[in-house]
Amino acid sequence: MASLAEVCAVLRSVPGDRVLVTRGRVIEVHRVRGSCYFTLAPSSGSGQGGGDARLSCALLRRSAAQTDFWVTVGQVVDVTGYAECFRDRWQLRVVEARLVRGAVSWPRGYRRRSARRIVMAFDALLEALLGPSRE
Repeated sequence: MASLAEVCAVLRSVPGDRVLVTRGRVIEVHRVRGSCYFTLAPSSGSGQGGGDARLSCALLRRSAAQTDFWVTVGQVVDVTGYAECFRDRWQLRVVEARLVRGAVSWPRGYRRRSARRIVMAFDALLEALLGPSRE
């Protein structure tokens, strides 16, 4: 798998569409009419260089509907897609997005508020069973 810095360098130097697979940390997310637009930066724990490397990604409606998680800021994701030049800038049209193993995400269809209640109830149950947590 190529690092995000390598992907950006290839996109700048080679014209045409290419299928790419890369990993990065989501730093911005915007949703419009079922599509999800996000920006990837190098994931901090991956040992990849790249400094200010950024890659704009578009997870269009059909692909977004097939993804089993909500893309949110801070997640580390593996994406597969087609690189395209759109209005003089490169963008990755994402075909598939997967969370990196061990990452936590809200399942599709969950409301964050409901999920927080579940987590709070679980914490209260653990405290009742095990006693107050000691740090």
